[in-house]
Amino acid sequence: MLMSEKIDVSVIVPVYNAAKYLSQCLDSILHQTLISIEVICIDDGSTDNSLEILKQYQRRNPRLIVRAQKNQFAGIARNNGMKIARGKYLIFWDADDFFAPTALEKMFNKCERDNADICVCGGDKYYEEIDIKVSTDAYLNKKRIPEQIPFNKTTNPDHIINFSTVMIWNKMYRRSFVERNNLCFQDRRNGNDVFFSVCALFLADRITVVDENLVCYRIGRAGSLVSTLDCCPTSPLEAWVDVRNRLISLPDFPKRSFDNKVVWVIRHTFRNVKTWQSYSVLYDYLKNRGLFQLGIAE
Repeated sequence: MLMSEKIDVSVIVPVYNAAKYLSQCLDSILHQTLISIEVICIDDGSTDNSLEILKQYQRRNPRLIVRAQKNQFAGIARNNGMKIARGKYLIFWDADDFFAPTALEKMFNKCERDNADICVCGGDKYYEEIDIKVSTDAYLNKKRIPEQIPFNKTTNPDHIINFSTVMIWNKMYRRSFVERNNLCFQDRRNGNDVFFSVCALFLADRITVVDENLVCYRIGRAGSLVSTLDCCPTSPLEAWVDVRNRLISLPDFPKRSFDNKVVWVIRHTFRNVKTWQSYSVLYDYLKNRGLFQLGIAE
C-alpha cells in the first residue's frame, strides 16, 4: 500500500509468544473484505518464532507492518502501534483470536453511517481444548442497549459501561476521537485495556453497534493474561481505580453502571486467581483500601 493511499482502518495486533496461533489470526485479518486497511503487528519480545512468522507474512503482504520491542506487555505494544497508525479508525485485535471475514467492513460501514466514535460488535467464545465455538451475549448484551442508536452515557446511563465487556477486541474507534481525548493503554501486565476501554465508552458522544458475532475469542490458552493473574492479582482493580479518578469529576458520571461493573469485576477476579496467597493479597487490598478507592465501601 502506498503512503498516499487512504486507509480506512488500522488493525493493531500485539504479539507475544503466539506462534501457534499467528497464521490463523493473520490469515483472518489479511483476507478481510475491507481492502483499504493496514495491519500493524508489534512483537513484544517474543521468545518463540513469532517475529519470524510476522516477517514472513510481511514479505508477502505490503499492508502488514512489523515492529519489535522488548517485553513491556500488550498495552505498550498497542500504544506504539497507535503512534504509527494512519487509518481513519483503529481496532485492536489479539494474536490468538480470529475474525469473521466481513468484520472490518461491517464495523467500518456502521461507523460511517452513524458518524460514530465507537462501534461495538458481538463475539463467540472458542474453547480450544475441546474445539467448540459457543455463542454468547457477554460481549454485546442487547437488553442493555437503548432503542435509539447511536447512544452515549446520557441516553444509556445505567448500562454505558456494562452493555459490553471492557475487552478491547470487539470495538472499533475513530482515531480522531482517541487522539482528541488523549486515550492510551496502561503498562499493566493484567487489565492494561481497562482504562482505555472504559474511558472511551464514557467520553464517546456516539456509540453504535453491529449486532453480529464477528470475533472468536480463544478461551483457556496456556500463558494468556487471565491465566497469569496470580502474578499481580490487584492490577485489574487498580486499573478501575484509575478509571474512577479520571472520570469521577466529570458531569454525568454513571455511578450506578460503574458500581455494578466493579462489583462484577471483583467477583470475576476472585474466581480467576488460583492460589491462596493471591486470594489473600486481593482480599487484603480490597479490605484496606481498594473498596474505598473504588467508591463502593458502603
